[in-house]
Amino acid sequence: MEVPADWWDEEADKSLLIGVFKHGYEKYNTMRADPALCFLEQVGRPDEKAIAAEQRGTDNFGDIGDR
Repeated sequence: MEVPADWWDEEADKSLLIGVFKHGYEKYNTMRADPALCFLEQVGRPDEKAIAAEQRGTDNFGDIGDR
């Protein structure tokens, strides 16, 4: 199995699962900024503009009930 980065380990797998549950799908910058997850220590804090843009993004599941 190929890992996404040289530092990726079981802790990163765990943090990814927790981060998706806590912050939502594809909220990678928000997960990177979360001190409870391993990404802040491993790759550093993302740019504030990237976090803000991600937070303004649309919710891909919010309109399911409208169909």
